[in-house]
Formats: sequence, C-alpha cells, structure tokens
Amino acid sequence: MELPPTSPRFRFHDRDGAGLAEPREWTPIRVELPVPVESWEDAEFKIQGAVTPHYVTKHVGVTKVLADWPRTGPGRYQLELRVGSEVISHTVEIQPAKLSTESFETMLEDLDARLPASIVMSLQKAGGLIGIELDQPQETTLDEEVLRLERATCGDDDEPGLEQLLGLISRDPHHTLAPEELWVRWGRARRPSPARLAHAMFRGGNLDDDGRPLRLVDARVSETFDVYENRLLRAFYEQLRSRARRLLQTRAATNKDAQKRVNAVLDALTRARRRATFLDDVSLRAALPERLTMVLLKHPLYSAMLERYVEFRRSAIVRLDDDALDAPLNNTPYLYQVWGLLTVIDVLL
Repeated sequence: MELPPTSPRFRFHDRDGAGLAEPREWTPIRVELPVPVESWEDAEFKIQGAVTPHYVTKHVGVTKVLADWPRTGPGRYQLELRVGSEVISHTVEIQPAKLSTESFETMLEDLDARLPASIVMSLQKAGGLIGIELDQPQETTLDEEVLRLERATCGDDDEPGLEQLLGLISRDPHHTLAPEELWVRWGRARRPSPARLAHAMFRGGNLDDDGRPLRLVDARVSETFDVYENRLLRAFYEQLRSRARRLLQTRAATNKDAQKRVNAVLDALTRARRRATFLDDVSLRAALPERLTMVLLKHPLYSAMLERYVEFRRSAIVRLDDDALDAPLNNTPYLYQVWGLLTVIDVLL
C-alpha cells in the first residue's frame, strides 16, 4: 500500500508525548512515521542507513506508528521511510544543546579564519616569524570567497580553470621513469645491480652448492606520475575542494545562493577529478609552488595551472587546516576544545 499523497512528514515527540520541532542532543525521543496504521508491517524505517524497529501504539489517545530514536549527539542524520514504491527521505539536524546557534556559528568563523590569522600575525609581531613577510589579513566577503573559488575552478573567458585543465592534462599527463629494485631468480635478471651483488652473496640461504647466488637484485625502471608538477596539481585540487566544503559548513550555511554556487564548484571539481585518474598515483605530500621546472615553464597546460594556483594562494588568507571543520556538528566537543586552546594562545600572544 502506498502512502497517501497528503501524508505528513516525520514528527518528533519526547517520552512524555510532547511535540518537538526537532530531536535534541542526547535526548531519547519517539519518531512518528507518516504511514497508515494498517500498512505499518509493510514499512521499513532507517536512520543513517540502519534499519530501525517501529511499532503501533496508542500515543496521547491516538493510534500511531512510532519508532524509538536513542540518545544521539549533534550532527546531521538521514531518515528514510519506504512503503511499497513510495520513499520519504528527510535530513534532521541536531544542534549542540550547550551552544546557541549564534555561538556555534561564531565559533566556526573564529576557527576558520579569525583565530589562525590573529595568531600568525601576533607571532610575526613578537619576532617568531623573522624573515617571513606576511600581508595583513583582510576581511573578505562571502561573495568574494565564492567568486575566487569559481575563478580558480571554472576560469574565465581568457584563461581556463582547474576543471578544464585537469581534463586536458589527463590526456597526456607528465610522467617520468622511476628506478626500482626487485629480487629475482638469477636466470631472470636483466640488469643486475653491481652495487647490490654483495648483498646477494651474503644473504642467508641465497647461495647454491657451488657458491653462486640464487637470486639477484635486478635494477628496473617503471613509469610514475608521482612527480613535483603533478603533486602541485593535486594539491591545488585538494585545496579548492577543501575550501569549498568549508564554506558550505560556515559562511555559506545560511545563504542559499552561495550554497548553490559552491555546490556547482564542487560538482565541477568532482567531474574533473573522475577524468584525471592518473592523480590516484600521485602522493598527498605537501606541495607548494616554490620552484620552477622546465615542465612548468614550457608545457602550456602546466604553466596555466601554475598561474591559477599562484593566483589562488596569493589571495588566500591564513586558515586552520583540520578535517573536523568539514563536519562541525559531528565534532562539536573537539572543535570547542580547539577553539578554547586557540583563544588562550591568541590572548597570550
């Protein structure tokens, strides 16, 4: 039996039957499922993909289909009810009980921009960053941040962005030959390494009855994409993706237009990354545009990538690099501790 077209959405009640606008942190509640009582056995209810038992009971004088939701911490939770071919999905956001919405947003903004920049500038004034020139941090608007992401990702009429560059570079990415050493049977060695012959002679159990080595170290080369230029390319992609996700969680959280634009940037980056499969073999070691190579100078695609990367970093300001900021509701206690620590450091400096 399908759900009637006028079915209400999920409703929430506390243990005493009082209605709740949304679940509360670490409070056991009951979820009223929008399914007819006669169809409750055909329904399947899930919280975060896990099947949750439901039952029929007389609740506050009315027979309803309910499910118990145990104590849960802050975060976003996906509810899904399936009855026949009908599916109702709903995302529930549980806010921290000990922080108001305004305080929570202020804490995220402090962690994302204000405290890191303030600490760095205080360190410089105190002589802790002697020899390093830093520009004074400037307040940027949300629209400026989004525009910077769009320009770096999608480009403009004159120059391509990372989305186009990744697609073009993936057709013929820069690579090199990397040496590698393999222990092989002596008859299969093509280029035995002279420097490793002594190792073969003294390796335990590696000599036959005539004193000849059974296995040798064979010097070979293999194609690798894990080179400096591609590490720059992947670092650029990771920084754009991280900044876009961070904006969705902080400054763009309440701005629908900004959310739409940032999501479009993330979609473009995802599509481009799927095409650039060679980046799977490129390490995530920190890569900064600190030196020029012939590839960066002569290869037009890599040169354009470097220009975009330098432009993006030049306009960037100091920020805290912590994956917990990508899911702040799920990491509220940890982020609060970090915020308190950075606040103390900022005051001391």
